Amino acid sequence: MKRKDSRYYRMIQSRRWRLLRLTQLTDYPLCELCLQQGLYVSATEVHHRTPCETAVTDAEMERLMFEPSNLQSLCHSCHQEEHRRLRSRSRAEIQRRNAARTQRFAERFLDNKEGGVILMPTPPYATNPLPQIRDKFSGFEKSVGGGANMTDNEKAD
Repeated sequence: MKRKDSRYYRMIQSRRWRLLRLTQLTDYPLCELCLQQGLYVSATEVHHRTPCETAVTDAEMERLMFEPSNLQSLCHSCHQEEHRRLRSRSRAEIQRRNAARTQRFAERFLDNKEGGVILMPTPPYATNPLPQIRDKFSGFEKSVGGGANMTDNEKAD
């Protein structure tokens, strides 16, 4: 199991986190997953929908840690199940996580208020430049006589 780093421990033990956790459990006192199944179970834990450990920078980790929309009130058993599911390597779970990451990326970086898909133009480096280079330099070989270091096979091309 991956160890959480000191940045995470410092933030999770801060006064700011304790107040945010208390606010989350006060505003959403029932387990959100149990509620979806029609069960009324008290929430005792606060879960980060996007794990803070996935952050690369301190600023990103802090944003994930303290962003209210990244929090979810859960009961203990649902919280354990969520973490078990996050560690899952099943194909369905990986596809679900990838879809969620893509959705978060789109919401964060693609400013589309209409909710449709934004198609990014194909960058010029994504196409194969070899035919264009051949066309550009096709007369060059003939003008210099095929090159002194070229083999017979290369001169035949």
